[in-house]
Amino acid sequence: MGVVNTNVVISNPADRRQSWEGRFLVDTGTTDSLVPRQHLEAIGLKPEAQRTYILADGSEVRLDVAVARIELMGEIAGGTALFGVADAEPLLGATALESLGIEVDPLNQQLKKLPAVRLARASQRPAESDSDAPLARGIHHGEKSAAVAQTRISRCAEPK
Repeated sequence: MGVVNTNVVISNPADRRQSWEGRFLVDTGTTDSLVPRQHLEAIGLKPEAQRTYILADGSEVRLDVAVARIELMGEIAGGTALFGVADAEPLLGATALESLGIEVDPLNQQLKKLPAVRLARASQRPAESDSDAPLARGIHHGEKSAAVAQTRISRCAEPK
């Protein structure tokens, strides 16, 4: 599958006028969305917590997180935003895509809105198929260089 990029508006849920629009790499293999720290701070978002992620090399990193308003293709959802380093490539994760009702068309390398789905009581839901299984949890971090190098990191359990 090729690379899919899209414009996304990230805003402060407490004040929608404070927003930032950027070009995001769509990554269905990541859970949360990553935004360079300076853009989240510029719209008034402050870290609410930290989460631990595991890098592809097995090392751990703690990242600040906040809740942001995410807008794409006329749809709006609240989602987890990770505070990335200044030169991090913005990433749109799977939970944001699912919450927005948007999927990746891998054949055409485009995003498309999912058709409306009828709400049903839990007892009326069809059984989950293998294709509905949750996406792999993780996050990519892009480093700017002559070629963009990506390092997969995944969320690890918090210590008790």
